[in-house]
Amino acid sequence: MPFLPLLLLLSLMHSVGFAADAPTVNEASAPAAVEPGKLDQKKLPFKLEADRIEGRTGRDIEASGAVEMQQGDLKLNTKELYFLEQEQEVTATGDVRFEKQGDIIEGDYLRYDLDSDTGHMDRPQFQLVKKAGRKRGGRGDARRIDFLGENHDRLSDSRYTTCEPGQDDWFLRVKDLELDRVTEVGTARNASVEFMGVPFLYLPWVSFPLSDKRKTGLLPPVIGTTDSSGLEVSVPYYWNIAPNMDATITPASQQPDVHDGCRSTASARAAGALGSTEGARRGGRAS
Repeated sequence: MPFLPLLLLLSLMHSVGFAADAPTVNEASAPAAVEPGKLDQKKLPFKLEADRIEGRTGRDIEASGAVEMQQGDLKLNTKELYFLEQEQEVTATGDVRFEKQGDIIEGDYLRYDLDSDTGHMDRPQFQLVKKAGRKRGGRGDARRIDFLGENHDRLSDSRYTTCEPGQDDWFLRVKDLELDRVTEVGTARNASVEFMGVPFLYLPWVSFPLSDKRKTGLLPPVIGTTDSSGLEVSVPYYWNIAPNMDATITPASQQPDVHDGCRSTASARAAGALGSTEGARRGGRAS
């Protein structure tokens, strides 16, 4: 029976050999005294639904069909799932969709340790959503993503852009991309900026902020055209000089209707801008 409710599954556990302490929607959540937003995700209720679920007491669970697993802000949809109960390790294959803290990663194969938040996914496509502390979303793909902990990921042979879907004007292509949400810093090695499929700027190493906090580094590229000079491309550089002063240095600036180089139509010359923190807020920076 498709999407068999978990409560009904609980009544059938003894006939299929499930352990009495297997994850269920009846497990206790984190104590109510814990500050909202600070809940331990691993103590929240565990939910699993699928077309078919089989298992062995205290050892493993196999689920197939329309599989959905959820715990706190972590949600996993897939066609096939294998769960090692003692190791708390999940393996998923077939149309894998992995969602955590609102961000979405889709791929062919996922291995993930629920206790340590480590594992990897093959051929992921990812979408980073706008949220508090992140003014600008992003999207991209990679050959592989390694989960190195709750707030630490590494992507291999990846592409990233802040353009909307269907507007593939520019990409940052990176051989090795590390995202550390504890320090709120992204680090790219062997990177190049690509416009309309053509690479034009090589960066052996570059770091950038993952939040709205001020940090010296490159901003998203600005790409435009003019009747006189044709295509113009610039990669602005933001300099956090002091708590009350910063600067944006760029060889060209776009008209107000140009955003992150996506579907840009024109640009004008400028040497750069130096101003106060308030002025930088009005101008905006990459996140």
